[in-house]
Amino acid sequence: VRFVIILQVKNLRSHQGALPLIQQIIELLTGFCPALTGKPIYHTGTDFVSNDENLWTWSLSFAAPAVFSKPPR
Repeated sequence: VRFVIILQVKNLRSHQGALPLIQQIIELLTGFCPALTGKPIYHTGTDFVSNDENLWTWSLSFAAPAVFSKPPR
């Protein structure tokens, strides 16, 4: 299972204001085991997307191993 969180932070003097928040999100999600998979989530990457009129946009990617099977009939 893979998912991406898009983080947008506005009215910062620089991108440095977003970095502690990004780190906190990574720390909170890494190792969490969702009931759907029972396996820990891991961080796969962080990318700067854009800065448009002081709206800083970042993407944080995560994944967790999962095996889905068809229920028996």
